[in-house]
Amino acid sequence: MPIFITGNSRSGTTMMSRILGNHEEVFSFQELHFFDEQLQSKEITNEGAIKLYAKLCSIQRNGYFGNHSTEPFYEEAKNALGELNDFSEIEVYKKFIFDETKRNHKSIPCKQTPQNIFSLNEILANFNDARVVVMVRDPREVLLS
Repeated sequence: MPIFITGNSRSGTTMMSRILGNHEEVFSFQELHFFDEQLQSKEITNEGAIKLYAKLCSIQRNGYFGNHSTEPFYEEAKNALGELNDFSEIEVYKKFIFDETKRNHKSIPCKQTPQNIFSLNEILANFNDARVVVMVRDPREVLLS
């Protein structure tokens, strides 16, 4: 049951993710920007799937503004995806968030990215058991912060 936290920028999505991340079963991710930047097509090749998984590893471990080289994570991605064929980007993303959550000895992935507000249909269509938290903040307070 993944948790997706979304809302306007500066509405408290990061704070909510950190609060939920304090739970012993919840792993809070960096902002991966998967739905607004990584998701481009439906089907990808095995090589494309490995590169996408490696890029997600890179963003998660090095930060969104860090080094996005996929090379250090290529073998990990290759091993994680195995010899499966006919991946979709969504399937690679799902595998990644659950693998990374498990790698951190947790069971519930928690993703916060404000831009996911524009991808709720895609999220709900692909994650049947997802929980979505939408953060709402008075726009005047956002301007003042």
